[in-house]
Amino acid sequence: MEHVETPWTTSIAGNGFQSLIYGENDQTGETIAVVYTDQVDAEFIVKAVNSHDELVEALQFVLDKFNEFEDKYCLLAGKETYVDTIRNTLEQALSNAL
Repeated sequence: MEHVETPWTTSIAGNGFQSLIYGENDQTGETIAVVYTDQVDAEFIVKAVNSHDELVEALQFVLDKFNEFEDKYCLLAGKETYVDTIRNTLEQALSNAL
C-alpha cells in the first residue's frame, strides 16, 4: 500500500482545537491525520513528509559519491576508522529514512 501522494498540507479544523493534515492532490479530500496539539506540530509533520523523498535522494547521492571518491582516489587509505564512521553514519541515516 502506498502513502497518500505528496505534497501534503495542513489547516486548522473548524473546532479550532485540531489541525488536519491532508494530501493536496487527494481527489477525495480525505484527512490523512488529525493532530491534537497545535498547528506548529502539524506543519512540522507536513514539512518532514514533503521533504522526505528529496532528502533520501540527496543522502543516497552523497553516499554514492563518497564511495566513488574513496574507490577512485584511495586518498582515505589508513583512515579506516574515520571512513567507516562516515559510511556507517550515511548508511544508517538512509536505512532509517526508508
